[in-house]
Amino acid sequence: MTTRVLLVCEGSSDTRLLSHIQKLVIHCGALDSLVSTWTHGRTLSQRVENGLERTGECDLLLVHRDADSQHDMAGAGPERRRQEIAAAMAESSYRGLWVAVVPVQVMETWLLLDETAIRRVVGNPRSSVPLPLPLPARVEEVSDAKQMLQDAIETASGQSGRRLARIRRDFPHHRRILLENLPVGNLLEQVPSWIRFRDDTMAALNQIANPC
Repeated sequence: MTTRVLLVCEGSSDTRLLSHIQKLVIHCGALDSLVSTWTHGRTLSQRVENGLERTGECDLLLVHRDADSQHDMAGAGPERRRQEIAAAMAESSYRGLWVAVVPVQVMETWLLLDETAIRRVVGNPRSSVPLPLPLPARVEEVSDAKQMLQDAIETASGQSGRRLARIRRDFPHHRRILLENLPVGNLLEQVPSWIRFRDDTMAALNQIANPC
């Protein structure tokens, strides 16, 4: 049976997580998956409603919201984001299974782990120059993961002058490729926000396979 998944994203660039979702759903026990994405709507509940209206019924709804630090209890930390997602789901007409996708700090956090992939994406896989990357277990403490990823890509390229300027200009393209090829597991197994996402997805898929 094909598991129909709808991923409601914060922004259009994050729809490239689709391939990772497809692999994760299979990894978590589904026989096959069909993943759609949606980004449009003024509020989160509107994005959910609009996505369901456009794509049709789904077996599992994934809702993406970036969070601040794990330790930020007053601001937009991961638990606050999950509460916001739960409130939006309660406002919507959807009554099926859903999972919150809450990277800490931003989606780029999950892209800072694979040094080989970063070197490969800029066409310099044999480079050995050290990259400014955090340890996987500390990656969620990075305050500006997007800038760190851009710095790592520029360093990995080994370019200067006009060629470096082109690397900087092409950052959205490189980010897109990294996101499209984000593997399941590996170093992500050390990142709490991804582990929560995987475990919640697996629990939801178990409910689909074994309804009460």
